Amino acid sequence: MYKLIDVSKEEYDKFVKGHKYGDICQISSWADVKSPYWYSKRIVMSNENNDIVASAQLLFRKIPKMNKTICYIPRGFVCDYDDINVIKAMLKYVIEKAKKEKACFFTMDPIVQRKDKPSLHEDLKKIGFKHNGFTTGFVDLQPRFAMVTDISDNLDLVFKKFNSRAKTNIKKSIKYGLSFEVTDEKELSSFYNLMLETGKRDEFSIRSKEYFEKLISELKKTNDAFLVLIKMYPKTTFDILKKEYDEITKEIERANKKLLKIDKEKEENLKLQILEIENRKEKIKKLIAKIEPLTLENKPVVLSGAILTYCGKKAYYLYGASSNDFRELLSNYFMQWNMMEFSKNRGCTSYDFGGISGIMQKDDHEYGLFDFKRRFNSEVNEKIGQFYYILNPFVYFIFRTYLKIIKFIRKR
Repeated sequence: MYKLIDVSKEEYDKFVKGHKYGDICQISSWADVKSPYWYSKRIVMSNENNDIVASAQLLFRKIPKMNKTICYIPRGFVCDYDDINVIKAMLKYVIEKAKKEKACFFTMDPIVQRKDKPSLHEDLKKIGFKHNGFTTGFVDLQPRFAMVTDISDNLDLVFKKFNSRAKTNIKKSIKYGLSFEVTDEKELSSFYNLMLETGKRDEFSIRSKEYFEKLISELKKTNDAFLVLIKMYPKTTFDILKKEYDEITKEIERANKKLLKIDKEKEENLKLQILEIENRKEKIKKLIAKIEPLTLENKPVVLSGAILTYCGKKAYYLYGASSNDFRELLSNYFMQWNMMEFSKNRGCTSYDFGGISGIMQKDDHEYGLFDFKRRFNSEVNEKIGQFYYILNPFVYFIFRTYLKIIKFIRKR
């Protein structure tokens, strides 16, 4: 009923990008990003009508000092998870390929949402898979939880569904005259400097500059990756802030004149309003003082950056970074809104903000990540989890023991 077929990269990618369970990690150029440390094999399965019904991109890596490999199928298989016969047939072909490449096991983490297929983990266990559990945190190879914003409506409706803080901050950021620039690896140094700054501030390790360069250069070949930078041109922003400062000064003068004529019972309320306006004026004054020296050369200042990737109609905010300077300009809000608009104009219907811990409690150290992303009307996307299929139990046991020892040594 089902058979393996050979297809071109273009045909393979077309299937993955058009499938409900297709993912950026399953397009052909993702394997190019991961080489040479991983090498890839692709499996494409068709039905009796020669229609493609399933695919999988398998990444293999050699185990040090052993004539064996490990196999990872990131966000695969790409198939209909309602059809157990398709899954079984695909599993058979994957096992054959994995054994041929001397894999002691393979692991996969489908993008299937748990709420959509609540019993899928049990179905997969019945055909030989081991489930890593419904984990929280970042213990799986990829986050089990993500935040995704639906951008299928027109942009006005998308914006209206954001919470009040996001809407206010986006409007403010637009007023500051920031520049949204879509580029590529030629401006990678600016982005990487932001990554170093962000990693130090938020205490996380980052990948090498070479990795980001390869990621962008490989995925852009199929128009699936862009480097985004948010820049401030000092003279432009300075002029805008100076104008706002002058307007606030006049507003305070008018309020003080009104204070002389107002009823006593309303006087206290107006004084509080004036105090609030004066505080805003002071903040703008300090910001103007910071920007003014930069207006002499008027060189652009990079405030935020991101690597934006695509798989069909799905947009992925894959990596992001921001400067410690000029955070009052709210460049991250400006960037997210503009990336959504850019993705919408490209034809996307969803915008993936990336992973969260899955612990949506204020005392969790990752809560801030969740709190920021949810302001954009993003929903929690809980995936079904990570699965293992063991092909060589003895070698698998040795490999897992080796990893535990290495992990223990690194902690000491």
